[in-house]
Amino acid sequence: MSRKPKRATKSKKGRHKTAEAAATSAAADPSKRDSLRLLRNGGLAVLALGAAGWAGTRAVRANIYTHDLGRVGQGTPMVVQIHDPSCQTCNTLKRRTQRALRGIDDARLQYVIADIKTQEGAAYAAAHGVPHVTLLLVDGKGAAQSVLQGLQDVDVLRAAFEAHAAPTR
Repeated sequence: MSRKPKRATKSKKGRHKTAEAAATSAAADPSKRDSLRLLRNGGLAVLALGAAGWAGTRAVRANIYTHDLGRVGQGTPMVVQIHDPSCQTCNTLKRRTQRALRGIDDARLQYVIADIKTQEGAAYAAAHGVPHVTLLLVDGKGAAQSVLQGLQDVDVLRAAFEAHAAPTR
């Protein structure tokens, strides 16, 4: 079988190029528009990844802070939730507690979670003799002042938290 010679194409300037040479030339020499599009898309991708990384880091730091039992007894009254993350009732109580704490200044009352799935959280719950689905209201020295056991309404929680956060006379 004989090979047919490649057909030459005529460019605008009258020069002849083979189809293969034209394709190689177009791929090797992107237009300015293509370069700007690539630069824009790359910039947007970097921006999106940076934002996702920042948000993820912020969420992890907030989670670590919320689970830091070392903050108990450092001078600020606290709400300590004895929490089992696999318990739906505990998760509902957590959402209600966070909703009830809105509007209460962190300088007056703080919130921390004692996760009973961790050694530290289980030891804290055992030391206070309480099961999960429980809120301990502790003073600035870390002593338990009140125990709210079971699922509570947001308004009941807010009233209890306001009373606990009120300055002692």
